[in-house]
Amino acid sequence: MTALSNSRTLSLEEYSNFFNLEKSQERYTDWVAMLMEHYGCKTKRTLFKGMKNCSIHCINGEITISPSRHVKLEAWDGIGGDVTLSANSSCAEIGAALRLALSRCKG
Repeated sequence: MTALSNSRTLSLEEYSNFFNLEKSQERYTDWVAMLMEHYGCKTKRTLFKGMKNCSIHCINGEITISPSRHVKLEAWDGIGGDVTLSANSSCAEIGAALRLALSRCKG
């Protein structure tokens, strides 16, 4: 819930900066390095093997959790089977919805 409550809509200026390819690649590289250090992984393969990934959006008071299929080492694609619930749901309900969506992830 903290992550969702900290999310926001980007202004046009922030949008172009956030989706700048160079900066985005740099942030991604830093994120992967942080995860590898945090989880004690020596290689990206070790980090990403078996990793599940869901995207989460909260729009107009509705949370949508979208499971994905692990296509290759650092790539996922959508597979359908979204889980939706009210943004007013309890933490327990949101946790259960996330577990359900993660169970639908493939690869």
